[in-house]
Parts: sequence; C-alpha cells; structure tokens
Amino acid sequence: MIFLSHNFKDGDIFGQENVFYDSWSIQPGDGIIDKMNDGLTQCKLFFFFVSNNSLNSEMVKSVLMMTINLVRDVKNSHIKNIQLQGY
Repeated sequence: MIFLSHNFKDGDIFGQENVFYDSWSIQPGDGIIDKMNDGLTQCKLFFFFVSNNSLNSEMVKSVLMMTINLVRDVKNSHIKNIQLQGY
C-alpha cells in the first residue's frame, strides 16, 4: 500500500481522476503507450518506485526514459520527479 499524506484541502488531487495508475487509467482496447504519454504530459509529480522489480522491468525503464525526456523539455519543466525506495 502507498500512503500519501496530504492536507484535506488538497484531497481532490489524489482522486482517481487526478492520478495515473495503469489499472485505473488504461482500459481494454486503449493504446498503452498513448495513454502513458497522455498521463506523463499531464502530470505535475512523477513518483518512481525503486525496487528490484522496477529496475529489471523494460516497461518501467521506458517510462522513466520518457519522463526524463519530458522533464528536459522546457515546456514540461513543471514535472517534479520523486523517487521512492522499495524493499
């Protein structure tokens, strides 16, 4: 489980409509890469959960590289990358 501590005034930020999570955000028939790109370009915070599984996943590596490239682009400089250490 991930617990995000926040002030109640900001609670709507963490609703499903404001969080990109593959099980919530990608529906059967959707283009996975297109949906991920949409989510990445709309995000303000990018949480990268570091674990042995994520470090060995080609998909996670691809998403991380897409995010790094987006952040380097001046028009997307509003994206903040936050790394979370797994176990």
